[in-house]
Amino acid sequence: MSLKCKRCDNEVESLDHIQSTLAQADDGTWGVDLILMCPYCAQAYRAFVPTADLTPHEDSDNED
Repeated sequence: MSLKCKRCDNEVESLDHIQSTLAQADDGTWGVDLILMCPYCAQAYRAFVPTADLTPHEDSDNED
């Protein structure tokens, strides 16, 4: 899956991680304040993901 950058119009397979912090929104909802960047033109994209929407990640390296 890929997306097209809204600034440079390049097809992007993945975005570079800039920041992810836990934050509380004005309405009291806790979430992850996420900032990602296009690897071609450095256009930043921001999203706020409520913690209620997060799901555990199954990491095969931590299985006993």
